Amino acid sequence: MMYDRPTNAEEMEEFHVNLWLAPGMNIHRNPLCGRNYEYYSEDPVLTGTIGMEYSIGALDKGLIAAPKHFAFNDQETNRSGVSPYLTEQRGREIELRAFQIAFEATKYDTDERDAGLLGVMTSFSKIGPVEVCLLYTSPSPRD
Repeated sequence: MMYDRPTNAEEMEEFHVNLWLAPGMNIHRNPLCGRNYEYYSEDPVLTGTIGMEYSIGALDKGLIAAPKHFAFNDQETNRSGVSPYLTEQRGREIELRAFQIAFEATKYDTDERDAGLLGVMTSFSKIGPVEVCLLYTSPSPRD
């Protein structure tokens, strides 16, 4: 049975919202993570591709998608005090790869349009003693 329900874009337009705080781009690492229902997969390429498609679809409807939680978000309890342990290789090849795929979105680039994303939601986690949200100072995640 088909339901006549509005799409996310139609609903956001109705309520005059233009920033979509989604998709969730973190990797399933821990089955007890409180946000696994928002994330797509354990595979960073699959997660990045799905997130890219959702984000470009939102962009086509005039919305700004803000993939979240950049980066290394793996727990909800005491999340502002978390400093996950991971190697640089794991960070680059697994944790950040999905975000890279979504941010670049080169599959949809044309001469007239750069299909990269316009927003990002940072996490409260830390890399060592430095908070991730303080590391993000660029006006564009692609810079």
